[in-house]
Amino acid sequence: MAKILYIAANPKDEENSISLKVARKFIEKYKKINPDDIIDEINVYNDEFPIVDKDTVNGWEKLWTAQPFESLSDVEKQKTQAIDEFAEEFSLYDKYIIANPMWNFNIPPKLKAFIDSVVIVDKTFKFIENGAIGLLENKKLFHVQSSGGIYKGSPHEISDSYLRTIFGFMGVTDVRSVFVEGVYMFPEKAAEIMKQAIKKAQSLALDF
Repeated sequence: MAKILYIAANPKDEENSISLKVARKFIEKYKKINPDDIIDEINVYNDEFPIVDKDTVNGWEKLWTAQPFESLSDVEKQKTQAIDEFAEEFSLYDKYIIANPMWNFNIPPKLKAFIDSVVIVDKTFKFIENGAIGLLENKKLFHVQSSGGIYKGSPHEISDSYLRTIFGFMGVTDVRSVFVEGVYMFPEKAAEIMKQAIKKAQSLALDF
């Protein structure tokens, strides 16, 4: 039995979000094939999670300079512990699903904040003599991204590339992506674009 975390990153509700609709079809197909697997969900625009802020950074700087944990203020202790626990919980999942729109060629800011709260040393990666290695080996990521225009393969497409890079840094190298592109550029083709995206997503669910 696998544990999966679905990270939705869109302030729109599912009915009005292209990326969330496609992700839901992926999840439905996946559950039919793997009914015993557990899928937890978080929407970074609706659900609370610890974020990196001034108190967190101040606490980390004290710890990085070998100051004892007791030297941190109460709020620094609380926030650094919350981030550590959040990253630890994230690391326990076997597979990840992310759905987001492309905004200004990148991922939405709250998705970036979420990622900053899980890319934590000794939780999802660790330093070694010659650099760093990821601790999330043998895990998988499915990513669905929507955009009004068509950007895949162009210099403007840096969002899926970023997710592949940062998850690869954490050790996740099995990444499958679906791009839902051009629905606003070509509204007359929107239904067919969605149909093809859902078809590809459901196909990728077969062996995810």
